[in-house]
Amino acid sequence: MGTRSVIALKTSIGWFGRYVHWDGYPQGVGAGVWHIVQRDGLGEAVKTLINENKSWSSITASHEKDESEFREALKWVSGYGFAHNDSTEDWYITDDGDKGGTEYAYVLSREGMEVLKIDWDGSCTSRGFYSWDSTPDFVAEAQALFGASA
Repeated sequence: MGTRSVIALKTSIGWFGRYVHWDGYPQGVGAGVWHIVQRDGLGEAVKTLINENKSWSSITASHEKDESEFREALKWVSGYGFAHNDSTEDWYITDDGDKGGTEYAYVLSREGMEVLKIDWDGSCTSRGFYSWDSTPDFVAEAQALFGASA
């Protein structure tokens, strides 16, 4: 089973975002999203990660396709990861609704990214807020573990 997470956008009334099935811990999805925003900018990242795709199997900032993960139900989005292309549902997850079993939320805003830990009851605890001009520890840790594209 994967560590499920949500990539979300902060709004004036909370946050909403898209489900990610695998590697949702900060060194996985958190570091991947961080690199994507640094590389492509917040607007392009939000467009691809939240607006154009209903849900994600995995997130990677790499442009190299990992063929071992490819399945018919997945769509490769170069530089972003594998999106689900067979879902008829909009996998929107919100701060005030069902969290879909997710364990982490990465909430994006103009100022930076907040990392939230989601408990089994749906309550959220902030694990930190990182401005876009900083480098979170989990990003450096992921680079050490997985290389520069993590």
